[in-house]
Amino acid sequence: RDAEQCRQCHYLIDPMAGMFQNFDHRAQWRPRRDGWYEDTFATAFITSTGEVREMPDTQTNRALQWIGEQIAQAPRFPSAMVTHTYLAVMGVPPLAFPSAADQAGYLGKLRAYTLQQQWFREVEQAFLDSDYNLKTIYRAMVLSRYFATRRVNVDPDAVDADEWALYE
Repeated sequence: RDAEQCRQCHYLIDPMAGMFQNFDHRAQWRPRRDGWYEDTFATAFITSTGEVREMPDTQTNRALQWIGEQIAQAPRFPSAMVTHTYLAVMGVPPLAFPSAADQAGYLGKLRAYTLQQQWFREVEQAFLDSDYNLKTIYRAMVLSRYFATRRVNVDPDAVDADEWALYE
């Protein structure tokens, strides 16, 4: 871990690996007799901004719960949950941002992408307001226009922008 080529990966891997220090290769609770390896980076959660939140020693026996709490507090967690649930429920990924303005149906695709992103933000807020109740996301998905129309095939050039959001 002293070599730079090793340090780059271990800086990211070790903090998360430490969460699993009390589990054996069969995922059974089995704390190590000699404790965790001393030559690793501290068990921690690294935020999207690079902030390192080290796990307090008092949390060692509930490390997985601790990391779960850290992840749930991350600003991107609601967005990740909505996106992941969308894929699980709809069976297709969310719309991608249309990359080429000269692409056929570009304006309709852009409008559809924008509307879907706005709807995602609304579902994220509802998820937060419900105190992270996952049923809120599932309900929004099943009751959405996207759920009822996701398998319809249409020509994007033959549909106006508002209608296109229903079909993509």
